[in-house]
Order: sequence, then structure tokens, then C-alpha cells
Amino acid sequence: MNKQRLPKPFDVEQMNRYREIWHGSAKLTTSPEQESNDYAIGEFPVSAVLDCIFANSPYLSRIAIHYPEYVERLVALGPDESWNKFLQEMQDSTFNCKITTHQLTRSLRQYKKIAALHIALCDLTMLWDLDNVVEQLSKFADKCVQAALHCLILSESENGNIEIGAKSDPCSNIGIFVLGLGKLGAAELNYSSDIDLIFLFDKAKVPYTGKKSAQEFSVKLAKGLIKLLDERTSDGYVFRTDMRLRPDPASTSVAISTEAAELYYESWGQNWERAALIKARYIAGDMNSANDFLSSLSPFVWRKSLDFYAIQDIHSIKRQIDTSKSGSKINALGHNIKTGRGGIREIELFVQIQQLIWGGRRPSLRSEKTLDALRQLHKEEYITIEAHNDLISSYRYLRTLEHRIQMINDEQSQTIPEDTIKAEALAYFFGYDSLEIFKKEVSNHLQVVEGHYSDLFEDTPALTVDGNLVFTGADHDPDTLETLEKMGYENPTAISQIIRSWHHGKTRATRSTRSRQILTELVPRILVTFSKTSQADRAFLNFDQSLTRIKSGVQLFSVFHSNPEILDLIAEIMGDAPRLANYLTASTHRLDYVLEPSFYNKFPSKSVLYEQLTEYLCELGSTEEKLEGCVRWTNDLRFRAGVLVLRGIIPPSTGSEILTSIADVVIQIITTIISTEFREKFGVINNSSLYILAYGKLGSGELMPTSDLDIVIIYDSEANIDSVGTERSLPVTAYFIRLAQRIISALTIRTAEGRLYEVDLRLRPSGHQGPVACSLSSFQKYQLSEAWIWEHLALTKARIVFASEGITKKLHSVIRSVLDKSRTKQEIAYAIAEMRMRLGNDKANHKQQDIKRVEGGLTDTEFLVQFYSLSSGLAGREGWHSNTIESIKYLVDSGEISRNDGSALRSAFSLWLNILWLIRLSLDKCASMEDIPMGLRERLLGILNVEDSISLDKAILDTRHKISKLIDRDINFR
Repeated sequence: MNKQRLPKPFDVEQMNRYREIWHGSAKLTTSPEQESNDYAIGEFPVSAVLDCIFANSPYLSRIAIHYPEYVERLVALGPDESWNKFLQEMQDSTFNCKITTHQLTRSLRQYKKIAALHIALCDLTMLWDLDNVVEQLSKFADKCVQAALHCLILSESENGNIEIGAKSDPCSNIGIFVLGLGKLGAAELNYSSDIDLIFLFDKAKVPYTGKKSAQEFSVKLAKGLIKLLDERTSDGYVFRTDMRLRPDPASTSVAISTEAAELYYESWGQNWERAALIKARYIAGDMNSANDFLSSLSPFVWRKSLDFYAIQDIHSIKRQIDTSKSGSKINALGHNIKTGRGGIREIELFVQIQQLIWGGRRPSLRSEKTLDALRQLHKEEYITIEAHNDLISSYRYLRTLEHRIQMINDEQSQTIPEDTIKAEALAYFFGYDSLEIFKKEVSNHLQVVEGHYSDLFEDTPALTVDGNLVFTGADHDPDTLETLEKMGYENPTAISQIIRSWHHGKTRATRSTRSRQILTELVPRILVTFSKTSQADRAFLNFDQSLTRIKSGVQLFSVFHSNPEILDLIAEIMGDAPRLANYLTASTHRLDYVLEPSFYNKFPSKSVLYEQLTEYLCELGSTEEKLEGCVRWTNDLRFRAGVLVLRGIIPPSTGSEILTSIADVVIQIITTIISTEFREKFGVINNSSLYILAYGKLGSGELMPTSDLDIVIIYDSEANIDSVGTERSLPVTAYFIRLAQRIISALTIRTAEGRLYEVDLRLRPSGHQGPVACSLSSFQKYQLSEAWIWEHLALTKARIVFASEGITKKLHSVIRSVLDKSRTKQEIAYAIAEMRMRLGNDKANHKQQDIKRVEGGLTDTEFLVQFYSLSSGLAGREGWHSNTIESIKYLVDSGEISRNDGSALRSAFSLWLNILWLIRLSLDKCASMEDIPMGLRERLLGILNVEDSISLDKAILDTRHKISKLIDRDINFR
């Protein structure tokens, strides 16, 4: 780049076209005979300067042609005098107390164009260096904001909404002010910059006299200010105005009180916001209030002592910006010289990170200007002379290139065109004769910056993520969204928004500064871990939901930090087993439970579980507290059993045994508690017994994560007696019905953690029409005289889970008498065939892959076992067991079925149980193979010891075929 000459014309045809228009309209004559030093801008003839912009910048060309008098003024008065005269004219016009907002809207847009032309001409002709260019751009922006607020306040004063002092200075002492941040705050504005503003008001000082609140009034002013500056009209716009650097922009209005802002920064302010506030500067409004506010923020921005965790947080912010490709070749074409690798943003971060660390103890390092801060960092020996020289040189080079990009068409861009022709045009406008030399020098600067930036905090370990993971600032970082998408997240914007909300303390677990500091370091690991699950987005959303229930995240995040395997487990649960995730979100103390050394040990026996629950409930007071304690205890153990199955530590069959033992214990203890309490109120029925008979999965000891408790409550007592022992006596039937109702209510109690169990009483005599408790004699009579055969089939899986006196012989005898009842195989087969048909009709719309209802599936397998059990007369005999696998073994050992048939039944039942167990562990309402998440399917392949999904599908089809053949052979009634 030749710094001593004007950029050469690139588009000569465009240049000639604009030159013709110029000569047809301009006051300034630029014919060759009049080209002298008197008609020059700096050292360059006006004609050459105009040819430069005509050939390279359509935007500046149009302005020059529209406002030729300002080019003439620049020639006549020189850069500084003509600029100062322009600013004075602008102030006289826009700060006029009689100007309307409509007039101001147009005037500011016209002045913006003139300012852009003047500054660009001074820039291109090297009359002003970079420092002066950015300072004057910022000064003009200041004037625009001040004029807009000035006009709005005067208008509101005339409407009687605010009391002001002199009309010449209406913003003095009104408690309302505007701060500039970013490049405006640092007085480093570029040609097409947004201006970052924060609109604040001090409620105690605002002299508002209207009918609304000071808050509403300030919001109205802020919106008016934005409209005056940002709205595009036929005259263009003044500045794109960005208010998103204000405290918590997603939750706050565009105007925020100083009190609320101070509270936010004290409670939830992040280190990136500290970095942003380094550049905070008073722009417009009440200067005294602004300075008071900035002074109050000084302790937040500038920490007197080195905060280890804050430094760690800053390290994390830096590390989450991709530097993994440091040293590799950078392709200049298409590169964003602001936010890309080696760009302006990295120089600014290089400075701001060190300002945050050392500025609390070194006030000299607090300059809002990037170059001044770099000089001071070197002066105080925080950076080397090489870093100082390289970064200052590259900053000037890249900022000047940024200006050239924006001068062309007034586009808010920092990206070098990928198109070769456009890139060559930019190279010419930047003073190069060759695109190749331009590309090489740009790449060199970017690599130099990236090298110094990567060396910053070089001792911190590298992240394992290839790409940006930045969740600071007002906007979603585009490179971060791309990184999240590459990691496997389907909705990266939603994921980014969640993490940003964590940083703003919107989740209970992240409201403390300490938790957010740990989380900043942890976020990449969390994202990588959850991305490995089968449904990364769902897993992450479940995790976020669980955080809303945690009061403080410090302990949890610290555990994740020191125990990555726990985070792996949480990701597995959240992604592959949402039902288990529900247990976590209901009560996050279970995360602590996972950390206990005994969590993965062998599960206690039923007798030990009984002792543990009894001991736990002894510490609780009322019956209600005990019932809530039962829910917590039960869900803890359900969660533990589910995790053990999920991780392959125990098979699903063992998981069923555990869930059944838990349910048995809960039924026994709750029934005892309720019965004891009931006797204290209503006395006792002498010489009576209470039984709970379990059917279905509870009866067979095969409970799964979503199983109901199928029970029948039976009592044995003399007829026509009343309870004794209290004044509130009840007849025997009413006594046991009311007791049964209370037991059922206790077993189905709903707490904050959900319902204890769902209870199904439909297998009681007469079904829904029958009483909730029946006498043993009526039970026997019903079963022998009225029950359908399908009820007897259900009885083959029945098991006594509670007997008040511990004596079960009498009930066993009744069950045996029912099962021994004479019936033909044809009758049983007919009943099963009818049930299969009815279930098929009920489930007419079920999916073909429903492993429970599909032909040859779980239901058919259980029907076969029940058929053989009932038709053989073996059910209920000595040695009989209601468990399906044990029943099959008994049938084989007794010679009722062949070993081949027994093997087919055992294999089928195990296959269906394993598949359905994992499905129920994962999804609430799914019983279909096609709905199994991929992660869960892979676990199933491991449990079943099959190689791949094709092998699994073949095993399913083969099993269905074998069971269907047995059904057709032995049960189907033709």
C-alpha cells in the first residue's frame, strides 16, 4: 500500500459517468487549466481526488455531486476550519429551540452525508490520520445524539410533561442521560458503525410533571431518540442505534433507571459487561447524573484486588473464541477483518482482558481508547515491545481497511469480498496496484494479530471444540451458531439463548456470581457432552429445565467440573431417558445421590429395603409427612434402578425385580401406617384379616418404569359385626371399604415430585361396579360362580403382597380352589381368542411395531403362558410361581410343554421385556420400536448382544413368527 498517493481509479467507466454529472452541476471548476495548488485538497488536485471517489465509491460520489459547495469550502478553508464551521452550522440549526422533530429528522440525515464526505476526503488525502478520523466521526455522532435529546426534551416541556431550566440548555439537571459504549464510547467510530447507547434516568431527579410515570416518560424519550437517529426515510438514516448493551436487554425496557442498572451490575453483571463498560462515556443529557452513575460503577468495572475466579472467567471467554487454527493460513478473500481470526475484535479483546485484570490496581490502564491502552500496557511492561508495535500497526491497518470497505457503498460490513473483481476494486481503493500483494499483506496482519492473541494466557488448556463458543455481547455470535450446528444441535439459536440466559442469571442455579464464573468455564464441556447424546437439543432443554429447580448451582457446577463422568451420566439421562430426567427435575438432590459411593453397589434385598424405609419414616412426624417421605424414597430408588439399567450395570429383568420389591415394601408400610391410624379413629374388627392381592406386572414381579399397581383389597371377617375400641364404631363392610379407600389414596398421593403410584382396581369382583374392598367369601363366590375365564387367567399371575396377620394360607386356598376349577382347553382358548380380538379392536390404530400388542408380541407371549398354566391345572400348586419366567420353567419341568416351546417362550418374553423396559424408561407413552431414540437403541443392542439394528429387527421378526405359530397351534379357536 502506497501511503503517499491517492488510491488509483479502478472503475474508469463509472468515474467518467460521475465526472460528467459533476461538471454539469458543480460550482467548483476543475478544468485542467485551473488545476493549481489553489484548487487542491491537501497535496492533491481536486480533479484527482474527485476521480478517486468517482471511480471507487458510488456512495461518496453521490454526496459530492449533491453537495458540491462543501467540497469547495474544504478547498477554500482547509480541513479543520471548514469542519469546525460545518459543526457550528449544524449546532446552530439543530439546537434551535424552534426546530421540530420532523425538521430535525431531515436535517440530521443531510448533515450525516456532508460529514461522511468531509471526513472521507480528509482521510483519503491523508489530511487527517486514523486517530483524527475516528475522533471526528465520534464527535459528529455525539452532536447528533445531543441534538435529538435536546429537541425531544424541549417538545415534552412545551407539552407540560417536564420542567426544565433555560431552553438553551434543557437537559441540565433533569436526571436523564445517554451513555455511549463500544466504538462510540471510545471515540473510535467507523464510517458505518452502529452507535451503542444506554438510556438511563435517575427517578429521584427527573422533574416529570405528566400523568404517567418517570419510567414510561423515559421509555417514550428513548424510543423517540431511536426513531430520530435510526429510522430510514427518503433522506436515509443518521446512525443505526443499538440499545442492547444495556443491562439485561431481553428483560428491560429501552430506558432503565440508574437504581435498577446499579442493582443489575452488582448482582448479575458479567465480565464481558465489565469489558464493555470500560468504554462507557457520557454522550448527552444530564452530565452530572451521568458522571455520578459512572462513578458508582467503577468498583464493578475496576476490581481493586485480583479476583481469581473472575480471571478464570476471563480466561474462559478468551478460550471459547476459536484459536485452534493459530498459525494456519488465513484466506483474505471473504474474511471478516473485525470478528474473524486475527481481526480488530481480537486486538480489542487483547487489550480489554488485560485491562480487567490489572486496571483495578493501575488506573493508568483504564483508557477507553484501544491504542492508548496498548501504549500504556507496554509502558508498564505488561506486554512486549513486539506486541505493542505489531498490534498498533495492525490495528491502524485493519481499521483503515474497514473504512475503505464501508466508504464504497455505506454498508455496515467488515468483510473483504470473495468475488475477485470486487476484492480487486477494494485493493485499488486501499492504495494497492495488485490484488495478490493486497491479499498477502492483509493475511500477514491477521496472522500477526492472531499470534499475539493466541499467546495471551498461553498456559490455559485448549478446548476440544473446533470453533467459537461465545455467549457474551448483545447478539448471538454467528460463528458460535455455526459451531453449535456442527456439533449436532438442530436449533443452535435456542441453545445459545439458553446459555446467554444462564449468564444473565435468569436461571435460579446461575444467579450467584460464583456459579456463573464456574459455568463459563464449564459451558464448552457441557455442550460437547450433550452433543454426543442421540437427541442433543432435547437433552440440553431437559438439563436447562432441571437448573430452574436448583437454588444454587455452585455445588452442582463444581461437581461437574471435578467429576466429568457425572456430567456424562446427566447427559445420558437427559438425552436418552427423559423419564429419569423427570426424577432429576423434580428433585435435584438426586445428583448428590449419584455421587454416593453406594449408588452403583448391589441393590439391597427386600427385607433391607423394608428396614431402610421404616427407619427413614421414623424420623418424620405426621402421616402426611410420612407419605411424602415415601414418595421421595420411592422415586430415589426408582431413579437409581433406572440409572443402573440405563448404564448396563443390571439387566432389565433385575430392574423389574427391584421395582417390584420397592412397591411391595411401600404397600406393606403404607398399609400398616394407614391401618394403625384408622384403628385409632374407628377401632378394630375382632378376628379379622386384611389382604392385598397383586395382579399383572406387580403380581408377577415384573414391574416396569410406567407400570400401574393392579391390586384387589380383600378382608376376612365375621359378618354383621361392628368395630370396637373407640366411640366411632363402624359396621364391618363400611369399615373395610373406608380403610381401603384411605389405603388407595395414600398409595396414589401426589406431591411436588409427582404421584407415588397409579392404582388399578379393575380386577376386583364386578370390576368398576364392585366395592373397593370385598370379603374373602364374596371373592371366592364371585371367582367360582361369576368370573369370566379371562379373570382366572389373570389370577395365574396373582400374588399376596400384604396380609395383616402375616397368615396367607386361607387366601392361597381360595385362589387354589378357583384355579383348580374344571374347564376345558377349548373354553380357555376361546376366551383368549376373544380377548385377542377385543384388544385388537381396542388398539386398531396402534403402530405395527408396537411390541406389546402386535401379533406375536408380549401380550401373545403372556397369553400362551397363562393358557398353559390354567389349562394344565398347574397354576397355584405347590412350587408354582406367578413370575412368567418361573412359570415357564415349572411348565417345562412338569412336562406340560416341550423344552423347545419353553425355550421359545423364555426367549420371547426376555426380548419383549428388555425392549419395553428401555422404551418405558425413555418415553412416557411409547411402546414402538420406531420411536426409540438412537442412543437407547444402541444400549438395547448391547443388552441383547446383537450387532446392529438389522440383526435386532430380524430377531424381532423371528420371535413374532415363533410365538404366532404357537398361538395358531394351541389357542386360536376356529
